[in-house]
Amino acid sequence: MTDMKQEIVDAIENGSIGDKLFTPLSAEEIDALVEKAKVDAGAPFESEAIARMAATRRADRATFMRLRARLKDAKIKISELDKMLDKAHTEGDDTGDEDDEGKAGKPLNLAAPEPWHEPVDGAVLLDEMVAQIERYVMLPREAATAIALWIVHCHGFELFPITPRLLILSPTPRCGKTRLIEILERLVPKALRADNISAASLFRVVEKSQPVVLIDEADSFLKDSEDHRNIVNSGHARGGAVVRLVGEDFEPRRFSTFAPVVLASIGGLASTIMDRSIVIIMRRRMAKETVDRFRGDRAGHLAELARKVARFVADYKYTLSDADPDMPEALHDRACDNWRPLLAIADHAAGDWPQKARAAAQTLSTQGAEQDEQSPAVMLLADIKRIFDEKAKKGGKDADRVSSTKLVDALIDLDDRPWASWWKGKPITPARVAQLLKSFRIIPNTIKLSDGKQPNGYKLDQFRDAFGRYLSQPPGSPVQSSPSSPTPTKMGVSGQSQSSPQGASGELPKQAQSIEKYEVGEHGELPEPEIGGWHDNGHEEDDDEYILVPVYEE
Repeated sequence: MTDMKQEIVDAIENGSIGDKLFTPLSAEEIDALVEKAKVDAGAPFESEAIARMAATRRADRATFMRLRARLKDAKIKISELDKMLDKAHTEGDDTGDEDDEGKAGKPLNLAAPEPWHEPVDGAVLLDEMVAQIERYVMLPREAATAIALWIVHCHGFELFPITPRLLILSPTPRCGKTRLIEILERLVPKALRADNISAASLFRVVEKSQPVVLIDEADSFLKDSEDHRNIVNSGHARGGAVVRLVGEDFEPRRFSTFAPVVLASIGGLASTIMDRSIVIIMRRRMAKETVDRFRGDRAGHLAELARKVARFVADYKYTLSDADPDMPEALHDRACDNWRPLLAIADHAAGDWPQKARAAAQTLSTQGAEQDEQSPAVMLLADIKRIFDEKAKKGGKDADRVSSTKLVDALIDLDDRPWASWWKGKPITPARVAQLLKSFRIIPNTIKLSDGKQPNGYKLDQFRDAFGRYLSQPPGSPVQSSPSSPTPTKMGVSGQSQSSPQGASGELPKQAQSIEKYEVGEHGELPEPEIGGWHDNGHEEDDDEYILVPVYEE
């Protein structure tokens, strides 16, 4: 180990540098260093000064060159200083114990920014962050709002029981995902960026360092790795962990997975990840849409912003940890979990941020739900509803049932869907359809068709519950009554029904287009129907008028 490296290591061990080692110099620190150099020519050559100037040169070249010029004016020997800075640049990443020498790769230097030197106004800080994000990346305003709040939460994620994943999606490459990750990398503490990381490395680095993990191109490996998905999902909540056997005696050991995670992907990821995420959907810029070019070597202003965020969280960490913000009623339970830390931050920042944050929560949660509906099982469910809708329009005795083979043929015929090349370029099969539907407790059975055949297949009634629960319902909406078993609807004052039962297509079954009002008898009896029977889900004793729908026998 060189003398310079040993000096820096000694400084770390005795606490004279600590986490500041890899933090760029602030404007105030630059002024102080220059003034000190005027009376002490050795000041710029001290181990901490060299390390901090090297960090400044890496983060913001323009600021460093101005500092270099000022030191030259102070009669500092610049050629000697440049040599030491070059040596720090090549050796700085390898600082550590001698035991590390000879190992492949480099150790992780995960430093948190030093908090700003004075208190920070939360609303002004968040406005600055949105401005910087939008300066380099084309985003809807509610997306920039969410990202700014998420960055703040990273500086104190341990204060909250949940750390939502930030999921950055795009339909194609070149939509700005990587650029956004580069911005995030400079604004969050202990940023660990990895374009690929093994499952074992992921939980071990979280246990050791509690970093903010930024994973680009997650679609290239995360979709096919159940281990990765389990780690990402478990780390959503405080206490999340995995257990592994360690050492020659195979001792069970617990590894924490609780840490903020950014995932950038072309297309969606598993629905379990989507459900635990703030979902940002990016699009490719049009020619008329312009942003500033980002230079990683000129990002000192972002490092300064990160220090301000660190100060804001440090000043108000106890208030934030005790916060219980009001949640928009439209959000479902998991969305409330995801947004609660962000809304707590927005409420404490005050200004117009409480309103902006809740508007963003509702907009992005809706978009995330729509994206989640593209998960294979829900997508299949939507397409089966579409097929039954078409059958209902055509009518016929078999409109409410379909064989497995005919269902697969109809799915493959949908030009705008992936079923024709679903599995390794081959069409989906009845077995794979059954596998996807199994999660909804829908299984194929023998059905009787009008031509006398009895193939395996499905009846529309099997899908009623799943259609109501999973297809395009606002969060928290009650499940609608099954059209095949409608609750009789009390007549309104105007004599019009307040609701009417519907078929899969949103219309009444063809053979029951006529709905009549019937008087309930003295003892609740119903008039005898002409065909089949009536379906009655029960009624209150005081009700005396109902809309009733005939139920026809097969």
